[in-house]
Amino acid sequence: MTAQITWDTFIPRPPMGRRTIHLKYDEDAPYEYCTVRQDAEVIVRDIGKYPAGGSTCDRLMDMGRLHPTDLYEMDPDTRELHYWSHNTRGYYKQIQYDGTVTDYFIHHANKRYGEYIEITDARIEGDELVFVTEKADYYIPIIEGGIGSMVNYIDSEPYDPAYYTEHLMIHALNHGKTPQDIKRFMSMGHCVNLGLYDPFTRDHRTGELVPSPSFNMIADFAEEVGIRPKFSQDVLPYRPNIYPVAEWKYCYQRLKKICAKKKDQCICCHRFFSRPEIEIDPKDLATERPKKIPKKYAEAGA
Repeated sequence: MTAQITWDTFIPRPPMGRRTIHLKYDEDAPYEYCTVRQDAEVIVRDIGKYPAGGSTCDRLMDMGRLHPTDLYEMDPDTRELHYWSHNTRGYYKQIQYDGTVTDYFIHHANKRYGEYIEITDARIEGDELVFVTEKADYYIPIIEGGIGSMVNYIDSEPYDPAYYTEHLMIHALNHGKTPQDIKRFMSMGHCVNLGLYDPFTRDHRTGELVPSPSFNMIADFAEEVGIRPKFSQDVLPYRPNIYPVAEWKYCYQRLKKICAKKKDQCICCHRFFSRPEIEIDPKDLATERPKKIPKKYAEAGA
């Protein structure tokens, strides 16, 4: 029979040390945790700092809450940049537009949307990436990536600031530019890669091809941070300013019987090109304020 413990006889146990939580990787789990060694090394290198790139799939996006009165615009007071490695589950880096950088670990722990816990440090121990937080150390499994794995973006988007727009922005953050400087490029409508920036665009008032301001803007920006963009070197085909539904009439391939597509299949065809000497029927021209939109075009654009 043991003696009853009283306040006079109570002996406190020694502290057990920091709490450590080893998270398991399960392909069938709704919230799996995993990374690959290359990404783990990049995360450890950049904790508390701007991302410097080099993971297997770097992402940098403009985020924030919607404007309270305009649901198509972000609230300018809550906008921020979010960086993450696409092959690391449960981690992201918040970059506020004033330059403040905070790393977070997302712990789901039976919560529907997860608990966002600030990371103070990170390290690699064996085959695990360790996120150090105020109250505990979270161990994330480092696994082999590849096709069929949860980390299946291996080598799909190697870090290349001369090609990927988001990688150019990451490079710019480390070469003299501030989050405010890159803010104008970080909308949801930016081109995924620089090769998609077109040097010419349509003047919406006249329909004529004119130099594209966005192309010149991104080209100047890249030059300022020492990058030579991999813009497309393809010769642009001549495209008259006509309704897409009328393209079958003026496609040079169709006129020369090189293409066997039916005219209804020609709408917005990526192979369409024409010649300046081909006479365009005025009713097929896509003017700024057409008096009457052709029925087929209205149906195609609906």
